Amino acid sequence: METTVNDILARRIRTAINSGASLEQLWQVLHDFKEGGGEQTEAYSTLENLRGEVSSEKENLLLEAMDFVSGFCSTDDRIWSPG
Repeated sequence: METTVNDILARRIRTAINSGASLEQLWQVLHDFKEGGGEQTEAYSTLENLRGEVSSEKENLLLEAMDFVSGFCSTDDRIWSPG
């Protein structure tokens, strides 16, 4: 089976969350994904898919990360520019 960009991002996010990563560290994973050519829609759908795999505490972390991806956060925390 071929490994997709989404699979790689999902693995990086799972590893970060399971090792107790902070929200800032998760932001960095997502930022690195963007800088590597990753798409906003891919990042958002990956986070959305991971929600069903984690505890409610970790789900809150994913929801906050989804805000960074969607732009529903402060301008400084946005990973993708609107538009």
